[in-house]
Amino acid sequence: MISTSGMPQPVSIMGIDVMPFESYSHALACIEDSITAGRKSFWVAVNPQKMYRAWHDPDLKAILDFADIRICDGVGVSVAAKILHGITLPRCTGCDLFTKLMPMAARRGWGVFLLGASPESNELARRKLLDSYPGIRIAGWRDGYSGDSRETIRQINDSGTDMLFVAMGSPRQE
Repeated sequence: MISTSGMPQPVSIMGIDVMPFESYSHALACIEDSITAGRKSFWVAVNPQKMYRAWHDPDLKAILDFADIRICDGVGVSVAAKILHGITLPRCTGCDLFTKLMPMAARRGWGVFLLGASPESNELARRKLLDSYPGIRIAGWRDGYSGDSRETIRQINDSGTDMLFVAMGSPRQE
């Protein structure tokens, strides 16, 4: 579980708590704090489509509730915060957060594990990361079509990764 130091209080949007990060820098500082302290945390990106699915799929809702941090990935979530609570909830999209994390991971020597996509897309992503961020440590990878989840979990746990990124489409990736 992630600590609450530097972490804002979540905002409930239709029964799903979303973290109101002030900026990407704020989210990055929280991630850095967590990794540096050796704490594991489970972050998910929340958009209106995922919220809608969660309202109709108790398993997805339980997974979202289990997540330590739910980031405001969609403009509709931000608009809902304004309508429901009168607050501005800046977007912090998963894709943009990923691209902002990679230079930090390279500088800090953090291991990155890439799980998902086709074998070809996963390989291309690895090559692009290695080309774009000298020093990045790819701790492991596995495509999204591997059938043995126990083997995948073992590989992730044995990799020494600091960050796991999953690209399997929602709700499967959650």
